[in-house]
Amino acid sequence: MKNHSVTRILAVMMAPVLLLTALALPMGAETARAASQCPYFDFYDTVMTVAPGGSYKSYFESTADYAYYVQGATSKQTYVECSMKSGAQYLIYHIGPDETAKSVYFYFYVWDYRPEIGGLAADFWDSTEVRVKQTGIVPPAKTQEAPKKATASTALPVTVKGGKTWSLGLIQGETIAMLYDEAGNEKAAFSISDGTGKMPTLKLGAVVQQDGKNYFTVTTKKGNTVKIGDADKKMMIKKGFAGVCLNGTYLTW
Repeated sequence: MKNHSVTRILAVMMAPVLLLTALALPMGAETARAASQCPYFDFYDTVMTVAPGGSYKSYFESTADYAYYVQGATSKQTYVECSMKSGAQYLIYHIGPDETAKSVYFYFYVWDYRPEIGGLAADFWDSTEVRVKQTGIVPPAKTQEAPKKATASTALPVTVKGGKTWSLGLIQGETIAMLYDEAGNEKAAFSISDGTGKMPTLKLGAVVQQDGKNYFTVTTKKGNTVKIGDADKKMMIKKGFAGVCLNGTYLTW
């Protein structure tokens, strides 16, 4: 619940500004989540349905630190459990057991000090919607099953810097490539953007070299941009991988 406390403190500090901005935003589920509004965020789920007292775990990639604001909630126990840091991660949406709203909107804002992103004045945001399923029965708190890790038959063994054998597998409908250590722990991830905010399915090949650097071979039907968080990029470089060979084109992180 540490993240919960931090985000609530931040929300109180930012509320006067963020509330005015949120009220000016379109409330339609489709228009409020136009992918072009924030090039730093990539949500796997943008509309979810959760019953009061329940929760939902969703994959999320961000290349910038961020904050969020909740609009429409009637319960003080409705919030998002998140890191507020850049990188590949999971968002856990919690809907309070006493939530009576039909829909709750979560607005995510870039909140990053780095000048290359624009600092705290950067005007980038995106949103997700949780539709509250009112059943008349309050269920126990429950988190949706997390995406399954890549199985041994689909994971690609890769040799990392230092000589250990890790693996690279596909998750979330084969749209995200995840690097696992020898114990099966998730260490870093990346995806490919098709320019419309959607993530195409990926096909992995052998690690190849160019100018003495290692690249993951990735094939897609469409897409030409690699999306990876800062923390994931540092891990990839630390372990000896410079980028991907995407459809025959070498791209660094």
